[in-house]
Amino acid sequence: MLLAHGRHEEAGVYKDGPPVPRIDPERCREFTMSGREVDYFMPVVCTDRGQHKRMLLTSARRELDGTHGMNHALQWFAPPMGKDAEPNSLTSKHSYIFRCPKCPRTPQVKADVWWQLVDKAVLARLDAIDISLLP
Repeated sequence: MLLAHGRHEEAGVYKDGPPVPRIDPERCREFTMSGREVDYFMPVVCTDRGQHKRMLLTSARRELDGTHGMNHALQWFAPPMGKDAEPNSLTSKHSYIFRCPKCPRTPQVKADVWWQLVDKAVLARLDAIDISLLP
């Protein structure tokens, strides 16, 4: 049986693991450009606390299986690189590092804290996360 979110179920066994509840069931359905449904997209922007025009850095997404990801890595942000992180570079072992091309801001956020923040922003129905407003 094909479930509403694209998973297959056969005799109570899920091909891709059990379905994960959506963060906000009332949120409109969203799809990638290739047509694959995702739980949400959340734009990540910088405004330097209102000092410059809104700059889109990336968009965070949560897949229907509960995994997370962001578009355009290494353009305006660097994901946690684990043991491959190099000292004095724009990479970290455990944190996302964002870099705004319009201002000197380069906030770092631990990966687990980042995804909790993104999920909370979706639940609060924010239209974007402004990294310049992070503590």
